[in-house]
Amino acid sequence: MISDRPNKPQKTPPIPLRLVLIVPFVLQIVGAVGLVGYLSYRSGQVAVEKLADKLMTQTSKHIEQHLDSYLGKAFKQ
Repeated sequence: MISDRPNKPQKTPPIPLRLVLIVPFVLQIVGAVGLVGYLSYRSGQVAVEKLADKLMTQTSKHIEQHLDSYLGKAFKQ
């Protein structure tokens, strides 16, 4: 059988304007907050690594000074 109706394209339901306006703004806000959070986290990591390195260097210098002083006294006697 041949259909009497002509082929009509299927209509897609209209997208609400509210959705079209809100979704891009929400995505931009989430992206900006995520990027700033990531950059601040990385910056904090770098700062902590530098501080730990500085403290280890300082501590090793103090230990070396104390050992030199202690061993110097022991060898002089």
